[in-house]
Amino acid sequence: MRTCFNAALLLMFAICGGRAANRVSTDNGRIILEDSSGHRIALTQTGLDSDPWLSPDGQSVVFLRRSAEDMFCTSVYEIDMRTRAQRLLFSGPAKSQTSEVSYFGRPELDAPRKTLFLLSKEYATEGTLLAIRLADGQVRSISDHVVGYDVIACRKYRGDLIALKRQVDVLGRPYYLYWLYSSSGEALGLAGGDELDVDALRDGGCEVQAEEKTWEDPDDKEL
Repeated sequence: MRTCFNAALLLMFAICGGRAANRVSTDNGRIILEDSSGHRIALTQTGLDSDPWLSPDGQSVVFLRRSAEDMFCTSVYEIDMRTRAQRLLFSGPAKSQTSEVSYFGRPELDAPRKTLFLLSKEYATEGTLLAIRLADGQVRSISDHVVGYDVIACRKYRGDLIALKRQVDVLGRPYYLYWLYSSSGEALGLAGGDELDVDALRDGGCEVQAEEKTWEDPDDKEL
């Protein structure tokens, strides 16, 4: 048995200088940057791009680009927002569950910018959460049955991962719970369900009250 944290979270937003942050989105396969005034500019023009992620410092955008020949083969690119230069971060394939995966989703970098996190998309609604060391391309599998995830910014869990995982009850009906993982892939425990304030964990403006309880590794319980 291990120890986990059943977190009750309070959201506290901090807006620096009174200005809203920039946002990124996708429009017809182009990555779009929208600034605090609502002005929009296209960062890419390929028509093949998706899943943009803006770094917390606003200095880079990470996104996926599918192959023009194969929509299920995707690569990860980064845009330096100071120069607007693009560079390839990871082209795959990645080895997951003893098979090679070239179809990814949800790219995100850790704070030191040494690890790229991705969801390998074996299924339409879920995948395996992967950690890829950019220095040498080494791939670690963190957890499967993951629907979505975020790198945590809150001080207590900074750099850890919160993953929304698909579970199945005894009648075969799906339900969803949040689990905590270290960036190295160690399972830290159950974080909560619908009551969890994931925005607070992600954005770092939260206060955490943790209640310890026993738990079992979720990967040992899934069907």
